Amino acid sequence: MQRELVRLASVDPLTGLHNRRVFFELAEQANACRGALTAIMLDIDHFKRVNDVYGHDVGDQAIATVAKMAGAEDAIVGRLGGEEFAMLLRGKSLAEGASLAEHLRGRIAGLRFETANGVMTLTCSFGVSERRAGDSIDDLLKRADVALYAAKTSGRNRVVTADAGVATAATQNNVIRAFAS
Repeated sequence: MQRELVRLASVDPLTGLHNRRVFFELAEQANACRGALTAIMLDIDHFKRVNDVYGHDVGDQAIATVAKMAGAEDAIVGRLGGEEFAMLLRGKSLAEGASLAEHLRGRIAGLRFETANGVMTLTCSFGVSERRAGDSIDDLLKRADVALYAAKTSGRNRVVTADAGVATAATQNNVIRAFAS
């Protein structure tokens, strides 16, 4: 019974992935280890529309399917909230992380869901970053999140890496948008 309680406190009930708390605990442990560490942030595009047009049960199915695909990779994977997920790839470079993200992006874009309102497809946007010397896990994930935002604002259904140029441009874009709103 105690093991079941621990599992319930550690796992996202819809997806079976690590919940946010456990993901960050594991992320801290991974960040303490030597070697390459790459983060991928991914988010289902236009998810509100999925729920509005097809219903929350189909939205839940979409989240669970994307989670299953992400969880099948050799990574620490967690659902951070809603339709947003994070992955940590130990021993993988930025290029390897981007390649994996592009592979997942293509597979997700190829999904077809039969619904009462017709066939539904979905896409995801991805941001990828690689750990730098002295990075905290928050630094690593923040750069991946900035790259994810750049993917969203540049058209969605794409992978953006957080190299120095992209992260700077995306940060400037955030500031400009914040003042323009």
